[in-house]
Amino acid sequence: MFIDEKNKFVGEPGLRPLEVGTIEHLIAWLETKNPAGLYCYESTGDCLLSHYAMDHGYGDGREAYHAFMRKMGVSAKDWATKPLAKVEPFHRVAVNEPYTFGAALDRARSFLQANAVSGSHV
Repeated sequence: MFIDEKNKFVGEPGLRPLEVGTIEHLIAWLETKNPAGLYCYESTGDCLLSHYAMDHGYGDGREAYHAFMRKMGVSAKDWATKPLAKVEPFHRVAVNEPYTFGAALDRARSFLQANAVSGSHV
């Protein structure tokens, strides 16, 4: 995936130029994934956020997860003790079973519609 210096998609077929980290961008990314593809909610190396971060150039596995969280201004300690508003939508999308990209896409769309968080970061 190609991103510019401001972490926005540039010229990616099928994806809109949305800011990485917004619920809309998460939805656009999930729309490109195999709906039957699996992630493991409890593994920082294989969770939904890790997959998202890896696809956006933040490294591999756990490294990608932690790098993306730092980009969002969240330390591992903060996340473990008090999920922050910036990433709470992502958590709500990822936490429930089934742990497939298709189910996560459905939850993300429902979250966006229910909360009208256009432009809010995940």
